[in-house]
Amino acid sequence: MGALEPDAELRALYRDLALVFSEPARCKQVWTVGLEGWSMTRSALVEGWVEEGWAEGRAEGRAEEAQELLLAVGQKRLGQPGKTVVQRVQQIRALELLRRLHLRAMEVETWEDLLAGV
Repeated sequence: MGALEPDAELRALYRDLALVFSEPARCKQVWTVGLEGWSMTRSALVEGWVEEGWAEGRAEGRAEEAQELLLAVGQKRLGQPGKTVVQRVQQIRALELLRRLHLRAMEVETWEDLLAGV
């Protein structure tokens, strides 16, 4: 239907929207081929969302990795963490705090000592 649109700007908008929604549906490759030859415009708003989402996702992934490593190091040094300890560690999102806790895990005797003040 979009190919029948006589207005080039609207066709470009339809194409861009199709690509935005094709990615979560995991069919971007099919849509990209189907939309070959369509003029494409860039949306600063959409690109900002993508960039922001990428940066947030990357930071979140780094925090999750740091949490997992803290739990692994802590388990080796302090013993099996209880459910409450795991939940408390998983709530920590700040990478700098997680780094300090990693170092502190070598100096304390219990999970409670490690997480005191957090």
